[in-house]
Amino acid sequence: HWAWDGVGWLAQTGYYKDFAGSGVVHLMGGSCAVIGCYFMGARKGRFDKNGQPVDMPGHSVPLAGLGGFILIFGFLAFNGGSQAQIAHEGDADMVALAIVNTILGASTGGLAVLFINKFFFKQPWSFLMCLNGALTGMVSLCAGCNLYEPWAALIVGAMGGVGFIAAHFAMLRLKLDDPLDAVAVHGAGGLVGVLAVPWFMVAYLEVGERGILWDGHLSHPWLVLGYNLAGALVIILWSCFWS
Repeated sequence: HWAWDGVGWLAQTGYYKDFAGSGVVHLMGGSCAVIGCYFMGARKGRFDKNGQPVDMPGHSVPLAGLGGFILIFGFLAFNGGSQAQIAHEGDADMVALAIVNTILGASTGGLAVLFINKFFFKQPWSFLMCLNGALTGMVSLCAGCNLYEPWAALIVGAMGGVGFIAAHFAMLRLKLDDPLDAVAVHGAGGLVGVLAVPWFMVAYLEVGERGILWDGHLSHPWLVLGYNLAGALVIILWSCFWS
């Protein structure tokens, strides 16, 4: 309502950019998940007496993989369908761009998590971590998938993967048990997505309305950054409070 309804306070600013819901869908869900993890507590045996995490793998990697690929396929329709119409000139181009950028973000998000987890944190190769990284990359593309050139989608997806890794290990450090990494995928990915738009938005925009990398000498992209940051902060506070 705040962002997508014409009478919402974020929509009325004219500067808040969140095409498919990095903030209003995913960041909200991730914020609620943090509160859920805190109040439900960790599963029995998840942390040892020294507070170190004990791995509790799922029962079926193939089934988890199937679920992940169903989500990836659904994301294409979700982000492309956020155009909400395809009857006017330019609609099909926008839908196509959103879908292409979304799958590109999944690729770099998954690869970023795969290689950071292996070579920086010295963990074994992990298909499930890679899969969650791909989902996070798609979450981070939601806000601006209609405004990015494909090369920018690759960068934003990788940034989402880095955000996932940071949130994943931060949750373990805080002894918050999140079996599905909902906070890392939706919370971190959503925050990255909302904050990336003002920097990389350029497709179908006039000179003066493009991102900071192009029109940073003008006020417009900085106002988008300010309102996206304010929107993200309010979404987090509202979601945590009512959870």
